[in-house]
Amino acid sequence: MYSPAIVDATDSLTTPSPKLQLRTPQANHRDHAEAYQAGTTDTAKGPCSTVTSSPSTRHFSFSVPYALQLHHCQDCFAESNNLLADILQEGANKTVRTLVCIDAGVIAEQPKLAERISNWFSQRHQLKLVEPPLTIAAGEVAKSDWSVVEQVAEACERGSICRHSYIVVIGGGAVLDAVGLAASLVHRGVRLIRLPTTTLAQADAGLGVKNGINAYQNKNFIGNFAPPWAIINDASFLTSLPLRARRDGIIEAIKVAMIKDVGNYQWLYEKAPAAVHGDDNALQQIIERSALLQGLTFHIAHCAFVT
Repeated sequence: MYSPAIVDATDSLTTPSPKLQLRTPQANHRDHAEAYQAGTTDTAKGPCSTVTSSPSTRHFSFSVPYALQLHHCQDCFAESNNLLADILQEGANKTVRTLVCIDAGVIAEQPKLAERISNWFSQRHQLKLVEPPLTIAAGEVAKSDWSVVEQVAEACERGSICRHSYIVVIGGGAVLDAVGLAASLVHRGVRLIRLPTTTLAQADAGLGVKNGINAYQNKNFIGNFAPPWAIINDASFLTSLPLRARRDGIIEAIKVAMIKDVGNYQWLYEKAPAAVHGDDNALQQIIERSALLQGLTFHIAHCAFVT
């Protein structure tokens, strides 16, 4: 049976921006995939190999490589910060069109954020903000129906967003899920950059490859797996949160560590008290470690593209 394997991933906790690549073998039928893995295919080389089950039938087994980036930074939209610009311009030979979507809850905490983002883009002539940042309903309301998906799709059409463009989404887990679904559907996939804004989202919920909305009284009933192009954990978004909100998300890191990693649980046990009492440095250490060792690897290995 196939399972996703993570390669080119660093297990060094001192590396601030690890780049992970995951390979995801997919096949229509598990038995043919296993035959391919065992080397009993009639074409053993190349990205696509075949398994013949009868003279007139061929079943194809193939693998699709995915890559995503995880970065940690402070104040992504500071005038001198070019991290996002570097990601957007990587490999581009023309102006990069970008749509920005912001969680309404984040706007409530930082009323000037949309204006700051517009100013940041205006100073970078290789980047084109196609319209003022789009405000997305906060919390689970964003996932309650198709409204956000349609809102984002309509903005993409207005702004001539194409498959070489980007959607940047800033917000909590629910907004990331809904906008992520829209990005995966427009043109069958527009590059998405996530900026999670809560402790829970930066340590876990915002790091996965899942997108979705709720429907028919079922959570995440409609959705898909689509890795973002990049994830940026910007510590400045957490400073605007009340202390209780900042520390609440630590529980997810503790829960996953209890299930999967005794050593990491012990490390969290030692660090958590300082973070709970407002030590921002301790909180950032927890987020960075959890994002690398738990958030990305757990989501990818546990739930991504397993057929």
